[in-house]
Amino acid sequence: MAIFKKPAIKLERAKKREIPPGLFQKCPGCSEVVPEVELTENQRVCPRCDHHFTQPARERLQNLLDPGTFMEMD
Repeated sequence: MAIFKKPAIKLERAKKREIPPGLFQKCPGCSEVVPEVELTENQRVCPRCDHHFTQPARERLQNLLDPGTFMEMD
């Protein structure tokens, strides 16, 4: 057992800000945080490293088809 004990330094941690989900995504290619708006403008491609994110089916159809030419059937 030690005679002298080093006191523990207690630091106050800054409170984390609440960021609503869906505003940013982390790119698995370059580990950069990319705004969701920027991803949709670039058709789900990272502007920094050209990594292609998965694209939802409806968004893919909107990119491929002309407006008003696709009619969904049950």
